[in-house]
Amino acid sequence: MQEYILILCVGKRNSGKTTMGLKVARSSKKPIVILNEGYHPAYKDWLQITIDDIKNINRDCVISVDEDNINEVCDALMKYQKELFIVFEDCANYIPQAVARGGLKRIVINLRKHGFDLLFMYHTLKQVPPFIANMYNALVLFKTVDTFDSNTLNKYPNSKTIAERGSKINANKNDHYSEMILDNE
Repeated sequence: MQEYILILCVGKRNSGKTTMGLKVARSSKKPIVILNEGYHPAYKDWLQITIDDIKNINRDCVISVDEDNINEVCDALMKYQKELFIVFEDCANYIPQAVARGGLKRIVINLRKHGFDLLFMYHTLKQVPPFIANMYNALVLFKTVDTFDSNTLNKYPNSKTIAERGSKINANKNDHYSEMILDNE
């Protein structure tokens, strides 16, 4: 896998996004920072920190975020940290669909400068903001409720490939089946 990558992980609830995402994050050998709104059982034993603790991150941790503080958290990560794998868990809850600005936009644009790998988890392709849909390197696609029509996919540079592979994934009998789609496919 290339260094400093932006990954989208999209699928229904309980499809395996968090399990897959953590496997990818651990393979990076970087400290993992989970940004999450509220409780997630996969992280119940993880160190919970606040924005005030960001400058001292030295191990895997979880930071609680919401729509009001996501830009501030992203700015603090860029100010105090390098070489992290940042997972935006269930990010439709705190990243507005139509807007990418402030610290969130800066962290996506400058991920290489800071040595960050970013993984954004969504339940549908439709939820992914256009700014992020245009910047990804790899999409791990699980079963979704998406219809794979042009209205949903027009923000993706390889919409035809996503439509073909998405239909194949949704037709698979395995509820946890997924495929990786690269941005240049």
